[in-house]
Amino acid sequence: MRAILHINKKVKTWKIEHESQLKELRFILQLIRRNPLSLGGISVLFLLITMAIFAPIITPYPEDVIETHPAERFLPPTWEHLMGTDDLGRDIFSRIAFGSQVSLRVAALVLLFSASIGVILGGIAGFIGGTVDEVIMRITDMFLSFPSLLLAMAIAASLGPSLTNAMIAISVTWWPWYARLVRGQILSLREQPFILAAKALGLSRKRIIFRHLLPNCLGVVLIAISMDAGYVILTAAGLGFIGLGAQPPTPEWGLMISTGRTYMPRYWWCATFPGIAIMITVLAFNLIGDALRDITDPRLRR
Repeated sequence: MRAILHINKKVKTWKIEHESQLKELRFILQLIRRNPLSLGGISVLFLLITMAIFAPIITPYPEDVIETHPAERFLPPTWEHLMGTDDLGRDIFSRIAFGSQVSLRVAALVLLFSASIGVILGGIAGFIGGTVDEVIMRITDMFLSFPSLLLAMAIAASLGPSLTNAMIAISVTWWPWYARLVRGQILSLREQPFILAAKALGLSRKRIIFRHLLPNCLGVVLIAISMDAGYVILTAAGLGFIGLGAQPPTPEWGLMISTGRTYMPRYWWCATFPGIAIMITVLAFNLIGDALRDITDPRLRR
C-alpha cells in the first residue's frame, strides 16, 4: 500500500512538472482528431509500418520473395492468392508486403542523408553569410537548375543500376531543397533578440547554430520531410521502373510495375496492385504533412 501511494505521489509530481508539455500534447491530439484525413494518413502509415515489420509473419508465402513457381503463373486474385501471382508464380501480396520494407528503408535513408546535409549547409550559409553564403547557395542553385528526376536518372545511370545507387542519386538531388529552406529560416531568426543575446554572451558560432538556430527550424524541416517521404518513394519506384533502381528479385514496387506492365491488360493484377500500394503510401505521407503543417500553424492556436 505504501509503495502504491509513493508511486501515485511521483506520478502527480511528474504531471505538475510537465503540465505545459502535456497541455501542448493534448492540443496536438485535438487538432489531429479535428481533421479526419490526417487521422486516416496516420492510420495508413501505422498499418504500412506494421506490415513492413511483421511481413515474414503475416504474409502467406514469404518464400516468394526469392523462390519461383512456374506452374502457378498468372493466377487471378483468389482467397488463396489475394492479389494473384506474377509471371514467375510468386504471390503478389507477399511481395508487396516485403516491398514496403524496401520503400520505407529508401525513404528513411534518403531523407536522413539529404536533410542532414541540407540543414547543416543551410544553417551555415544563413548564419555566416558573405562569401560562404554565396558559395553554398551557388552550388545549391546549380543542383536546383536541373529537374530532380532527370538528375537522379543521370547519376543512377552513371553509378550503375542498383537500389543503393538509386538512393545515392536521389539524396544528391534532394539536399539543396533543405539547404534553401533552412537558410531562409535562419535569415529570419538570426536577428531575433535571443540570438543577439547569445552573441553578446560570447557564445561560439557553432554553439549558436547547433543549439539555438537549427532547433528552431526543426518544425519546418519535419513538415518538409513528411511531405517529401512520399515523393522519395515515388522517385525510387520511377527509377526501378526504368531499370535504374532495384534489380530482380528485389520486391520493389516500381520494379514490380515495370515487370507487370508487359502483361497488361490481360493480367492486370501484376501491375495494378503495386501501383495502388504506391498511391496509398504517397497519399498517406501527404496527409500527414498537411496535419503537421496545421499543427505548427500559429493561426490555429488563436
